[in-house]
Amino acid sequence: MALQKIKRLSVVFFVIMTGSIGNLTLAEPRNVPVNSTSGTASSKLPTTPAGWEEFMTAGEITPEKTTLLGSATERANEMIFYALSHLGVRYKYGGDNPDKGFDCSGLVRWVFNRTWGIMLPRRSEQIADAGKEVSRDQLRPGDLVFFNTLRRAYSHVGIYLGDGRFLHAPSSGGQVRIESIDIPYWQQRWNGARRLDQPNDLSQ
Repeated sequence: MALQKIKRLSVVFFVIMTGSIGNLTLAEPRNVPVNSTSGTASSKLPTTPAGWEEFMTAGEITPEKTTLLGSATERANEMIFYALSHLGVRYKYGGDNPDKGFDCSGLVRWVFNRTWGIMLPRRSEQIADAGKEVSRDQLRPGDLVFFNTLRRAYSHVGIYLGDGRFLHAPSSGGQVRIESIDIPYWQQRWNGARRLDQPNDLSQ
């Protein structure tokens, strides 16, 4: 387990320092084809740590294969790859670091603080007041997505990856993982999305 985590972190560090994955240089922001009915990109992203490790280290990847590389800014790419290095970290209520474990807001705070230098509030409801509101059909990688999972608004938060998928720390007994916002469970609990200002924002 420790060796696998070191390997994933090494890949992420290489991507951040070089801006490349294998033979691919991370794409500049661009328009991405979307599904006309769902508003999400038609490409498919990995859903497991092993799948992401293979994705990140593959030598023959084109920007067309994924929303993640196609529509994210350079700074969003850095943040997302760092976030992905925490796949498999156990859920811990009140957890705010990878050694102790994460709850949903702890994961988001850790990632944004370590990559963008932004210190977000501790609770997901408070985080929902940050940044600007984004409609579901305008989601970009790096946006924050919110759900009502505890019978109160904005009680759960995750990081949008693209292609209708988000990274989050789910619940007791779980691990940091990737899920689709389009499955019924998350659709029924959707509360909205927010976009934070990026350092040296390249999206304008």
